[in-house]
Amino acid sequence: IAHPDLVAKFAGKLFSYDEAVAEAASTEFLGALSEYRVALEVNTKGLIHPVGRPYPAWRLIRKHVENALVQDRSPLLTIGSDAHDQERVGAGIRETALRLVQAGIADVTVFSRRSARAASLSIP
Repeated sequence: IAHPDLVAKFAGKLFSYDEAVAEAASTEFLGALSEYRVALEVNTKGLIHPVGRPYPAWRLIRKHVENALVQDRSPLLTIGSDAHDQERVGAGIRETALRLVQAGIADVTVFSRRSARAASLSIP
């Protein structure tokens, strides 16, 4: 699942947006991701937008991790840069991976031909 809170990108321009309300509304959604073993994409595109953070917000990422741990499972996270041109491919990946490592996340989920596997987050 990619950037479930992308609506934050447009907050303030088109409508008001309360991140606390969005977080409360996402509790059930994030629980379902863990229960059904669906990976949550940490999308770095928001780092270059005024929102200044990945999609979803860090607190939602933490909630996803907590849900998985409560269920005695490893959290399924993947990282994407959502590049729409070749200059942006991989932008923000290192910074985001470093923050995940600092939060205690040892690996991410990578996909090849719709098959998932864990890959270690090693930061050079």
